[in-house]
Amino acid sequence: MNEVSFSRTVKKVTFGAWSLDPKRQCIFDGEVERELEPLLFKILCYLIINNEQIITRQDLVDDVWCQNYVDDNAINRAMSELRKVLKSDRQRGVVVKTHYRKGYSFFPDAHIEYFDKKISIPEKEPIESIITTSADKPIRTSPLKVVMIILAFLIFGIIYTKLPSDYTKLTSSEADVKITKVNFSEQFLSWMTGKYTRVILSPNKALAVFSFIPRGQDHEVLVLKNLIDGSESKIGDKNLKYYPIGWSSDSNRIFYRLTSEGVCEVWQISTDFISYNSHLFDCQNGIKKGGGVGDGHFVYSKHDYRGRDQLSALTNRDLQTGEEFQISSPNLNSYGDEFLLYEKSLNAIFFERHLFDSVELYMTDPDGSNQSKLFESKNRIWSINYVKEGNKLVWFDNQKNELIEYSLSTKSVVQRVTLNEDKVYASHHPISIDEMLAVSYPFAQDIYRFNLDIKELESVIQDDEIQFSAIYAKNEFYFIKRYVGNNAIYRKKGAGENIRADFPSSNYRSIKFDEHSERFLLAYPERLEVYSKDFELLDTIFATGTIVSAEFLLEGRIGYIELSKEHLNSSVFIYSINEKQRHKMPLKHALWFDQYKDSVYIYLSSKDELSYFDSRTGDVVKTLSLPNTGEPHIFEIGNEQIFYSRGSKVFQVYDDEIELIKNLGAKQIFDMSYSSHENELIFSTVEEVENQLLKLLRP
Repeated sequence: MNEVSFSRTVKKVTFGAWSLDPKRQCIFDGEVERELEPLLFKILCYLIINNEQIITRQDLVDDVWCQNYVDDNAINRAMSELRKVLKSDRQRGVVVKTHYRKGYSFFPDAHIEYFDKKISIPEKEPIESIITTSADKPIRTSPLKVVMIILAFLIFGIIYTKLPSDYTKLTSSEADVKITKVNFSEQFLSWMTGKYTRVILSPNKALAVFSFIPRGQDHEVLVLKNLIDGSESKIGDKNLKYYPIGWSSDSNRIFYRLTSEGVCEVWQISTDFISYNSHLFDCQNGIKKGGGVGDGHFVYSKHDYRGRDQLSALTNRDLQTGEEFQISSPNLNSYGDEFLLYEKSLNAIFFERHLFDSVELYMTDPDGSNQSKLFESKNRIWSINYVKEGNKLVWFDNQKNELIEYSLSTKSVVQRVTLNEDKVYASHHPISIDEMLAVSYPFAQDIYRFNLDIKELESVIQDDEIQFSAIYAKNEFYFIKRYVGNNAIYRKKGAGENIRADFPSSNYRSIKFDEHSERFLLAYPERLEVYSKDFELLDTIFATGTIVSAEFLLEGRIGYIELSKEHLNSSVFIYSINEKQRHKMPLKHALWFDQYKDSVYIYLSSKDELSYFDSRTGDVVKTLSLPNTGEPHIFEIGNEQIFYSRGSKVFQVYDDEIELIKNLGAKQIFDMSYSSHENELIFSTVEEVENQLLKLLRP
């Protein structure tokens, strides 16, 4: 593996007309300053550092992208963007040279200036004088160089055996994982009556900050809990909402968000709530996660990356100057990167990359260099904690009710502790593998029907269970209930009881029903299953990637979107159940897809645009830009009507306008379906309810 990033002692690198500032990830030619995206910055550094050799595409895949596979188009785009960035009125010459069927090389001489001294990269021989082995890996034939390489390997071998084990990169394996099931006890931490949300443990593990909504109120209060003596301090105002974002690395200050009628501000307050309370900067979108890093820097998840309100990237902000630079580069076919933790003793940031079908846990430096993928999971990693004893991370998988202990030394999971109780917790923050802060589940997830003719909302299901993806079929309501480890489908008729339907328990994400063919469609991450009205399995459609959306189209066909394994591209398919064949639609960046009329299809793109596609002409005939609110866009088509929900609001989409037809107030819509039986919409909703702040303890 080749070196990818510069040492922290490097002050700047000059080449051609450009001067590169590695800390700020900027280039400056005396007139023009440009901030580089993390990927382009990483490629540029990689080319400069390894300027004595041809860099192959596989080198870029292995060392820069750090993945098993990267599409050639992605590499082409990145190199093209880098070349554009490196051109200016003062820099007209070639910086990155292409070697036909071999790779790339850095052309100009580069000079490195350190904070204490200045040196130059040695003059390099012409690239053409380099010969290649059978593996097309460039090497030099100088005997002196061969001796030096051998000597370097011997020295490195000695040093390597002396390094701490956390520097050893091992493949994650769970063959020796310790697995136990334990009955944890619950301890109440606060006796206030209301709604507890967003609990964050301090780095020194002595304090916890959380947001609280008093009973009968709609404003949020910021509360600090001392976990040692049990005392509480709070700050609030009836016209404002306080929301904790994170901690300073020394546990002395809290970052929080203040919102009121469209105003969003980030503040920092001392833990005594008296000596310091200062406005830091305004925020356009709701910042949810972040933390203090080093001296005067704040790293947070910044939304609206590449113009997408639900896509976030990690951003490092200088609190003195207000300057920001991006330190992560998420895939556009994802939800982006979420800040989890800054660990001062490691000078490392941990973050979650939220893909459509899974998540990845990463570790990086505060400047975004030396990013390393640690772990992959099908379930979210909402928060983590670092345990210095043993050099371990701990987090809670709320889908499996499982505490997970991960060793940074061996790069593997070493212990899993499952909670025997079939309870659901939220806003969990582990202290160790033996104890955790959490709140009892703070939401009611209920199902409602909305009659479009009389504009009347009626409750269908209200209980303590977690249910979603509700549909109307065969004069009954069908919906999915979530259980720890698996889901199950239930049905309900009128005022009757909920009855388990004759579908298997599994990890399906949604259920659909086609009124004309009277068929059910179950969507899984990796396949689709079609059932008859009598629950007989008729067909299974397997995907090569991940299915992110599926709908019944006209004539009983199925339209679905599949994300490639590399999460680089999405493909739209139409499948005929009768012919057992599928064909691909020429649509790009689609997240949701359905048929509007005979030849007109509608799709939601990753650019937050709703587009109308005419299959007869092959053209997009109309595009609507959707508002940037940070809330998910949900669409449903029924009887040639287009419905759209965002948060608590429901709209009907006409040719040139979007009309509000219902506001559910405190209820947030996260799933919606249409039934022609009563010309109604069926909502799966979530609403905050009163709960408790808890500490879970292992006996």
